[in-house]
Amino acid sequence: MELTTYDDVEAYAARVLPRLEADEARFNLAIAVLGSLRSGRTVPDRAPLLAVVGPDDVAVLHTPPHGLLLTGLPDGAAAAIIDAVLAGGYRPPLVVGPPEAVEPVAQEWERRSGATRADVRAQGIYAVRELVPPPKVAGAARVATAEDAPLIHEWQVAFSDELDLQPLPRRPQTDARTRSGDFTLWAVDGEPVALAGVGGRTTRGARIGPVYTPPGRRGRGYGAAVTAAATQRCFDQGAERCFLYTDLANPTSNAIYQRLGYERVGDSLEVTFVASPV
Repeated sequence: MELTTYDDVEAYAARVLPRLEADEARFNLAIAVLGSLRSGRTVPDRAPLLAVVGPDDVAVLHTPPHGLLLTGLPDGAAAAIIDAVLAGGYRPPLVVGPPEAVEPVAQEWERRSGATRADVRAQGIYAVRELVPPPKVAGAARVATAEDAPLIHEWQVAFSDELDLQPLPRRPQTDARTRSGDFTLWAVDGEPVALAGVGGRTTRGARIGPVYTPPGRRGRGYGAAVTAAATQRCFDQGAERCFLYTDLANPTSNAIYQRLGYERVGDSLEVTFVASPV
């Protein structure tokens, strides 16, 4: 199976973006990651793996310390992808992408690296064109400021711990995203009670995430309110659609997003690993 790697992110983008943008909702994560690399907002720990595989130029991206991101899997391509990962000395903590692509690659990584899977998370990909306002609740939305960065970082870590996400957020990245206006807070009597971020921007849209409400504040509608506020902000800034990922094992959050007008447009699978000896 033919696999080609790129050192030049612009050349890579020129090759893969037309295919990805043809199905922007399903491939919103890959488009956003590539956009962040091109703009310099994402600075990987080392040179990323940028590859295309198969006759249809299926995109494969790895930006350490984040996971290995797949957008598909041609027949017989799992071995070629892991060949490229091992040849580059990469150690992805997870594999994420379409379920039919992730499972064969995860199995190949386990077999070749000795890694052991720690968790498997089925996710829904949702998109919205027209927001349905949620029921009114106490409080109001506001854009987070630099003074909020310590709390935002604390909540992002709590969110990641709760879902066992890898890698944990880094404070410098939180600070930079806060300065860029990526976070919306819902506040009651001046006290923040919920958070929604913009996880990445695509050509014509934006991905919402994380969405977090501290345990003691849940069940009061704050999560829906802050998600709606962050979504509307993206629309006001020119986004045509907003996207988000949900844990399909959590029916409550899935129902909340659907009531806001989000519709499920695809599925994603995330397989995480414990440290491998390779």
